[in-house]
Amino acid sequence: MKCALVDDDPLFNEEVIRELGGRFKNLQIEVIKTEKEFRERLADPAKFNFDLVILDVMVHWADQSEESLPDPTLKGGYFRAGIRCLEEILKHPELAARPVIIHSALDEDQILAKVREQKLAEDHLAIVSKRSNLDTFCEAVQKQLPAI
Repeated sequence: MKCALVDDDPLFNEEVIRELGGRFKNLQIEVIKTEKEFRERLADPAKFNFDLVILDVMVHWADQSEESLPDPTLKGGYFRAGIRCLEEILKHPELAARPVIIHSALDEDQILAKVREQKLAEDHLAIVSKRSNLDTFCEAVQKQLPAI
């Protein structure tokens, strides 16, 4: 099984990869560090072959080494990047049922408000606070991917 971890925090990513890799031996984790990279990967939905997507709400548009600016029509800037990534997934019917975990330092109520404001599906969505321990995070992964 494959998991996309969309997060720009290298320390968190390392910790998640170590913990999930230790618990779920058949889970391959691929880190996507920017919203731009995520959109490039999603450009061909047939190749977006992840069984689970883990999204941080606050992700940079591009790697700091790039001189790329986001599309000025993108709303919410840094503080909505993960929600925009979720919106992009849901535009593709063949991907809309993929399980997604949103993890963020924001409160769950704030994230749900953003999701509902955009009228996004909550069916395959779990929200885990970054203040939670990794056991809680791993439980969310197990719940979203029971076959793992």
